[in-house]
Amino acid sequence: MAGITAISSFYTAFGQQPRVYYTVEEQRIEFPAGVDAAKLTKLLKENGIPDATVRLEIINQGGAVPEKIEAGVVAPGSIIRTSTEPPPEPKLVWVDISIDHEAPSHVTYKLRNLIAGKIVKASLSYHRDTSSRALAVDVIADKIVATEVASLSTVPPWAPWRAFELPLMILGWGFAITLGVGLIAVLVANPTVRDALFLIIKELNPTVARLADTLARIF
Repeated sequence: MAGITAISSFYTAFGQQPRVYYTVEEQRIEFPAGVDAAKLTKLLKENGIPDATVRLEIINQGGAVPEKIEAGVVAPGSIIRTSTEPPPEPKLVWVDISIDHEAPSHVTYKLRNLIAGKIVKASLSYHRDTSSRALAVDVIADKIVATEVASLSTVPPWAPWRAFELPLMILGWGFAITLGVGLIAVLVANPTVRDALFLIIKELNPTVARLADTLARIF
């Protein structure tokens, strides 16, 4: 009963956590050599045609629903269009979306209660300026930095046992280190056992035997 209670408490503390991943893709119009880029850029701007686009994809693959996800984008230019898929309206049961675009070059997509396995796509279009600023994207889920990946297809799907991967790995390494230290202590304290073990190792792998003999002399 105590073991079951401990597992339940551990899962509540570590397993029931949101795990948010996202991708970023930027596309820009590149002008060929010999073309007056400034003139064409001005022409595009005058006609309301963006020369750069940013696309984000966000997914939660954790064991809990994040209360709030904020994806902030600072573009090196003036943002003229923003959108999400699904759109903010009508509101859905699996996510609540809003867009905060108060500054010309800064937009924040706010997602509330994004359930596991669902993908939200956000995009913006902007006119580049003449500064040397780079695109900046930050995604925060419940005050924790989300993980950027190259593709959401590489993100492992949520499963209850994934909450135990890291603790079990730590436990395994701890057990291996403890076993190794204990074995070294036994070999140092018992020359007969040590000589017999070295003889066996020497028959199996002479190189490993020399290494083990060197370590034993050090200890």
